[in-house]
Amino acid sequence: MGFVKITLQNYRAFPNCAPVTFEVHEGITFLLGVNNVGKSALLKAFFELRPLILVQELRHSRGGTRSLNVSMQTSFDRLCNRSTPNHAITIKIEDETSGWILKLRPVNAQPHNSQLAVTVNTIGNPSDQLISIVHDLFHSSMYVGSFRSPAVEVSDKLYDIQIGKRFVAEWDLWANGIRIDHSNQVEALVQELKELFGFNRFSISVSQDSAQLHLHTDDGRFALNELGDGIAHYVIVLGNAMTRRPAFIFIDEPEIGLHPRMQEIFVRTLASKAKYGLLATSHSVGLARSVADQIVTITRESDGRRRCLPYGEHRTETMVQSISELGYSQYAEIGGNHLLLVEGRTDIKSFREILRKFNLEKHFLIWSLNGSDWLRADPAMISDELNELKRLNARSISVIFDSERTSYEMDVAPHLKPFLNLCHSLGFQVFPTDRHSTENYITQAALDELIPGHKALGPFEVFGTNGSKWAKTKNWLLFQRMKAEDFDGTGLKNFILDTLAGAVTRTD
Repeated sequence: MGFVKITLQNYRAFPNCAPVTFEVHEGITFLLGVNNVGKSALLKAFFELRPLILVQELRHSRGGTRSLNVSMQTSFDRLCNRSTPNHAITIKIEDETSGWILKLRPVNAQPHNSQLAVTVNTIGNPSDQLISIVHDLFHSSMYVGSFRSPAVEVSDKLYDIQIGKRFVAEWDLWANGIRIDHSNQVEALVQELKELFGFNRFSISVSQDSAQLHLHTDDGRFALNELGDGIAHYVIVLGNAMTRRPAFIFIDEPEIGLHPRMQEIFVRTLASKAKYGLLATSHSVGLARSVADQIVTITRESDGRRRCLPYGEHRTETMVQSISELGYSQYAEIGGNHLLLVEGRTDIKSFREILRKFNLEKHFLIWSLNGSDWLRADPAMISDELNELKRLNARSISVIFDSERTSYEMDVAPHLKPFLNLCHSLGFQVFPTDRHSTENYITQAALDELIPGHKALGPFEVFGTNGSKWAKTKNWLLFQRMKAEDFDGTGLKNFILDTLAGAVTRTD
């Protein structure tokens, strides 16, 4: 999918004089910012304004203007910015060349009215692809609010999340109904939960009165609301994502109630249930840097205007500072006291999935070397920063990067040899890939399952040739679909089993 730009004006935290504009991309995007800057309002817009985004009206409005009345669950005065209640709420949805401007006013100028008059003006000639993306954003999405305690059962629904008896009934239908594909997905999710929480024994059943879920663990049988919010958080949100299979997931503060390491696993697992991507708000810079493909900071200017900027645009940090921000000491407390450096940000999630197949994920904190340009830098400029990593007192430091080799006989691309030699001189365990790049390990079966129509790369083919180019944000999802035996016969598997696993065995 392409990107979509959304502008909100006079909606909730964004006054008429200071609209906010942000982009939605494929993959995992995190919104960072201080309290009350409008992060949650951005996410909630996709849920709250859903009834107004009538795709058929957008389609028919091409080249002109349309007007209609829409019934809302919330009155206009609850939606608009309180400083300018007499102005229309404006929503602009666009790609690079076209889109729509929607203006919303209360019918009969009654601010408490939940009947809204909507005017749709078309920009250019919106494509069918843009219309499809807008439909997915507003009507095939799942919004998860920030308060998700299973004890909240005053109703059977919290925004888009089913809770209480409605959730139990849906789980029962999927687990015990006639559709084999549904029961297989339930089994797969239960297995994921078992692995994520480290249980030897784990299953989920429905109580005899169909009122609640029972979780069977190493410590016995428990009702869902008898366990900590962390496990319940996982089961409820992931269970809803499993049954809905949304195109996009919007989640407010996914770190709530979870240990730092579990936060990361939760976000990755949840994002894997979405067709296109996940958009989250957070106060955790470390979590964002460890899982996100895009990080956006929302700031409030002196005139009240909000700006959405790429995180780090005006920041310079060493890797040690970044890893400390992530919470390295908390990782070490639960066994993640080995450091693995990989080439780029998308490689972090990819290698988490790869190590997970060899039961090594929990032992490693994985961090990015900031991309291939950094590997090509003058060793004198980066040696101090790499050497500084030793201050973390990690039990081992390993490095995996794309060798860019073009044959089995070639060792590593010449421009990468200075970096390789520097890592060796610092005592790091280093593996330049025995194939051209990370993408060359992805199998045809994984591609056929996730993104049919793409051709797997040969060992030394360059990514992007022969119809083999896909979004790198998909790499981790492709590796998620592979098995340990898919790496048989590769130097990568040998490095994982001999060097990485060996370091864990020797030091833990």
